Amino acid sequence: MTSSGAPAPTIFERMKTFVINVETSVARREFMMRQCAAAGLDATIVKAVTPATLPAHPYRYAARRAEIYAGRPLMPTEIACAASHMRLWQQLLDDPDVDRYFILEDDVRIEPGIRDIVARLDPHAPSRIVKLSGMNERPMKRVEAVDDAHGLYRMAYGPLDAGAYVIDKPAAKRLLAYCAKLAMPIDVLMDRCYIHGVPIYSVIPYPAKGMGVFDANRPDYDPTDPLTTSIGVRPVKYSQSTSRVWRLMRSAVKIPASLLKRWAALTLRFRH
Repeated sequence: MTSSGAPAPTIFERMKTFVINVETSVARREFMMRQCAAAGLDATIVKAVTPATLPAHPYRYAARRAEIYAGRPLMPTEIACAASHMRLWQQLLDDPDVDRYFILEDDVRIEPGIRDIVARLDPHAPSRIVKLSGMNERPMKRVEAVDDAHGLYRMAYGPLDAGAYVIDKPAAKRLLAYCAKLAMPIDVLMDRCYIHGVPIYSVIPYPAKGMGVFDANRPDYDPTDPLTTSIGVRPVKYSQSTSRVWRLMRSAVKIPASLLKRWAALTLRFRH
């Protein structure tokens, strides 16, 4: 409450919510709109960039760098996914009406109370990314309680997921600069806060969960499930078919990032 007794403004006062959806994925779109309606989220569907529409969107793919850092070329679907997120980041920078975007992918299941959780985030907090979904456990430090069931944690680095997150304008600007030459999947690039400098926080337990299964070799792979992602089955790692010298070069190139990653974990206790 404000001093006048009026409700205090929440983060939603200057934030828009978007769901990235491939136009042909009708089942996913309807699924997400039902979830958003049940959660009280006023979400706008945005058409995902696809391999077919990539030529119409500005992006730079560093193919050789991808082979070095990721061990394989990026798939067209991974490049398109990155372009979808980056397009929204640029849109955020050009949007005079808001300070942040809440971005969702169309293969996440969200808790009905997710809007109330996000509304408790500080609208005056310094620039950061707040993840509402995550796949992997990471070194982290509890910062504050969000509600009785959820806490806000500072992450040493990201939890490998781009399914649900809040991003502000300064963070979007820095990420766009860092991701200007695509050499890794977008969620991996977002995770590397120890390089791009944007702090990553997570609401835990995560109120959103990615449900897509893209590996056809997994026993739970079901191509008829509307949440089975269309990113494609990743090929055998490129590095497995290259020479020993090539693999040694890859390892050497990755050493600086590995050291920065460890330093981020070691110094986490001193961060807020």
